[in-house]
Amino acid sequence: MLAFHGFNRSPDDYQPFGKWIGNEYTIIAPDLFFHGDSTVEFDKDPPALSRDDLKELIDAILKKYKTTDFEVIAYSFGGRLALNCVEIYKSRVKGLYLMAPDAMRFNPGYFFAVQTFLGRAFFKKYLKDPSPLIKIMKLTASLGLYSAKAMSFYINHIEFEPMRKKVYNCWMLHRNTVPDLQLVTSIIKKENIRLLLFFGKYDIIIPPKLGESFAKKAGKPEALHILEIGHRLPEKHREIAALL
Repeated sequence: MLAFHGFNRSPDDYQPFGKWIGNEYTIIAPDLFFHGDSTVEFDKDPPALSRDDLKELIDAILKKYKTTDFEVIAYSFGGRLALNCVEIYKSRVKGLYLMAPDAMRFNPGYFFAVQTFLGRAFFKKYLKDPSPLIKIMKLTASLGLYSAKAMSFYINHIEFEPMRKKVYNCWMLHRNTVPDLQLVTSIIKKENIRLLLFFGKYDIIIPPKLGESFAKKAGKPEALHILEIGHRLPEKHREIAALL
């Protein structure tokens, strides 16, 4: 089982899972880029990770562990890599288990920030001084355009320079890994890939309605499980492992 952690998290999130499913699975949990011991060398901006790059990395893992088929579990930002696995490997992915996964809908802000010249320039400018951006974010929350709690979550990620740099580097590196959800759901349906979706009932970042829509499109509405928690789904490792 490949296990992808979330942004600013670590593979340690999957340590407790070993207690519950260690007899059934070998859990391989790598550091995502710019996390832990995983580094990227670049001059000005991080290179864009391609699906071919991702396949090369995963192929190396599969070769090391002498397997061809595998399952994937992922949390939050790591969800986009898990969805990419389905696009790349199709029927070789025997199970897909997502906890509040990222990239469940089109994000215009993300697209503007990483895919447009103006957006990248704007993003980079506020690496040094985010105060104007924070003012805009607080204004949109006060006008009711976004949840105040959600906006607070995002502001916490850009208030401090090291975190801003990590956000920038991760977003830029993964700008070409936004999954094609229509393709992914069609593959899940065609190949009958086992699907389990875990969402927090009180999650304001990635709400359960996104999981409901995805499960229906994949032809597996029963795959959705809503747990009594917010966004920190790995804390429900015992419940999730029991369903696995």
